[in-house]
Amino acid sequence: MSETTAFGAAICQHIRIGGQRCTQPARRNSNYCRFHTAALQSPPAKLSELTEQLPPLEDLASIQIALMKVIQFIMKHPYEAQNARPVLYGLQLAANNLARTRNLTDAAHRFTDKLPTKAPTSDPESQTM
Repeated sequence: MSETTAFGAAICQHIRIGGQRCTQPARRNSNYCRFHTAALQSPPAKLSELTEQLPPLEDLASIQIALMKVIQFIMKHPYEAQNARPVLYGLQLAANNLARTRNLTDAAHRFTDKLPTKAPTSDPESQTM
């Protein structure tokens, strides 16, 4: 019997190497979450097919999925490793850009949290000396 979330969704059935179970909700009609569904697919036969299957690089999980797919492809087709180098470099750039934008977002939140909540009044009687 599969476990469910508080909202009744099934939990991903993937068990990590350390013995811990994934805690993400499983996709509909699947035993696995979005991440593990993509990670468990076998790599295609051609690099062009692989690049068509890569997810949009919009968050850390999608970059990790893409990286795992490329590594699996290289392991299955070692003679294609040289051709896969630009894809790996692109994933490295995406990961670096994501880290940089996260740092900028965090800095912006720290800055806006320090801004005064009320605008100063121009009424001279309300100011004390």
